Amino acid sequence: MKPLAVLSLFALALLPASPSLPASSLHGATVDRGAFNGGWSRCDDDTGVAVCELIYVEQRGTRVCGVSEESSSNYQYRDRFVATATGDRAKLEKVCGEGGSADTSKCPGDSDVSGEAIGWTKSEASLALCNGRLVSNNTGEVGCGIARERAGLNRSSDAGFIDNFSVEDKQWLASCIAGQE
Repeated sequence: MKPLAVLSLFALALLPASPSLPASSLHGATVDRGAFNGGWSRCDDDTGVAVCELIYVEQRGTRVCGVSEESSSNYQYRDRFVATATGDRAKLEKVCGEGGSADTSKCPGDSDVSGEAIGWTKSEASLALCNGRLVSNNTGEVGCGIARERAGLNRSSDAGFIDNFSVEDKQWLASCIAGQE
């Protein structure tokens, strides 16, 4: 079961434009890191096929931006999202990408959009930090009670986690967290 059908996986963002810069700095300035910042992941073995979800999130104040990816040997989906955080909760506002959901549009500026809908799709999903994990709900508020039903995503301790994402995604995260998505 996908944690966020609208996103096709789980999600959140503030990235430097250059992959060689540490995630805590943007153009040399120190950045205040929010609770959702960093990499989140989970891999499950679904009948012999590994299904993995990766999300990189950056947060500045209440603004949250993220890139998520879900993959297996049969498919790969990538999404971007923008959310507003209040404490340990975040309400997604919009999403775009290559999600498995029929109502997700391709992201503006994507190079491979061959006649498909381009733009942002409004989202009703929400995220929460529960017991050190990132959990989600497709519609409305998510509470930590749901964390018992779904394991959620674990925070990654890998400093190079962002390297799992494309240069385009890293550049988008830097512009999104600056309010220019």
